[in-house]
Amino acid sequence: MLQAFRDAEAAIAPVMDSLQISEDPQYLSRPSIVTVEDDELGPIKMQNVFPFLSRTPGTIRHAGLKIGQHNESVYVGELGMSHTELNQLKSDGVI
Repeated sequence: MLQAFRDAEAAIAPVMDSLQISEDPQYLSRPSIVTVEDDELGPIKMQNVFPFLSRTPGTIRHAGLKIGQHNESVYVGELGMSHTELNQLKSDGVI
């Protein structure tokens, strides 16, 4: 089957899982996968910001937010709940 692609001069590439990607020489030669420090999980590997721009390079600020980190700004600030209502949701185990 690969020969048919070669004969047609068509592009073909394997579909890789995360383990194969983490060991692939092409990925390893570029900063495609980076290690990011997480407060709860420690160092974790994740995809870097893409594309790589020389004048305005992207950065990874965090591996992800903590659960409920922005509850107050969403429930009180955006949805207009009172702090009492928010605390009641917390004590009831809703959030």
